[in-house]
Amino acid sequence: MGCIKLHILDEYYKEPELKISYHKKNLTYDFCGENAHSGLLNMNGRMYDPVIGRVLSPDRYVVDPFNAQDYNRYTYCRNNPLIYIDPSGEAIFGTIFSFVTNLFTTLFVKGGLDFTSKSSRQEAWKNFDPSASWSMTNKAWQINMGLYKTDPNKTGGQRTWEFVSRFTWQGLQTGLGYVASQGHNLFGGVKNVSYYGGATVIESYGSGWGAAAFSNFIIGRRGITNDPADKLFQHEYGHYIQSQKLGPYYLPTYGLTSLVSAGLDDKRKDGSERHDYLLIEQNANTLAFKYFSKHVDGFNKYDENGNFIETNWNYNANPIKWYDWDNVSPESINELSPINPFFIYMGSYYQNIFRIILKLNK
Repeated sequence: MGCIKLHILDEYYKEPELKISYHKKNLTYDFCGENAHSGLLNMNGRMYDPVIGRVLSPDRYVVDPFNAQDYNRYTYCRNNPLIYIDPSGEAIFGTIFSFVTNLFTTLFVKGGLDFTSKSSRQEAWKNFDPSASWSMTNKAWQINMGLYKTDPNKTGGQRTWEFVSRFTWQGLQTGLGYVASQGHNLFGGVKNVSYYGGATVIESYGSGWGAAAFSNFIIGRRGITNDPADKLFQHEYGHYIQSQKLGPYYLPTYGLTSLVSAGLDDKRKDGSERHDYLLIEQNANTLAFKYFSKHVDGFNKYDENGNFIETNWNYNANPIKWYDWDNVSPESINELSPINPFFIYMGSYYQNIFRIILKLNK
């Protein structure tokens, strides 16, 4: 549910400035600026009746079975919309769970209830700030918001489908990405959350590994950023584009085959990773390179005569086989035509088979 409106009458408050709703030309508006004079408010997720202070359909989830408030599924955010908001009507649970965990840790682990030491209590509560950018609760909220970020380079219709597809066409990988991100955060593994082009980039505290994309959630090692010049983000954004194209077929085909390929951990004669040349990985690089070249100003630099100078694409880390990196041009980029997804999958499958045979024969 994207917005909420409260009716606070003058007689309930001595200070008129505390009123939340306002009137203009005899029409009442909610927080989203939506005309609500008809009586019912369309909150996107559910319809809301401001007279009785209830939504007209129940929430599909009981967020916390140990909280009696959550069994009244006709309320919005436990009747506390000044603290919580729930854009989808159901996604608040990740933030609430993180908040409860953060509070529990402060109370029972960090010494928030340590009555033997005043300094310990003060130190524990000094570091309890759910609104701070470093807090687990704040990062859980940012992960929630990632569900609603779309690519500003798309048309209105394309952005609508990008959003809808996350819960339908890409539902499986979106669910896995969301749960993995929130779980990673719950155990203190998330350092930063940022957004780019509809993707949500989760930077971890841990290093020594790479990154993985589940729908729009890109979870990566320490140092990954939402910068189009970041080598990890570049490649994983290509996987997000693949996910949008393949939907429910992505994980059992591209995802599983890529996972097997990465597990083989073998190298070519020149020392490069064979995994990087899997057709699925090559396709991800191609899609991302074309996207950034098209939408990021100055991604590929040319002199005043149109001669190529340099590119922000990390072609050593993210190779595109047979592409001439000394002559990058709009024409050569357009010639990077995507292969049929079926042939990409089958080609990658047989690449893995060949590599497994090579390993067994060593």
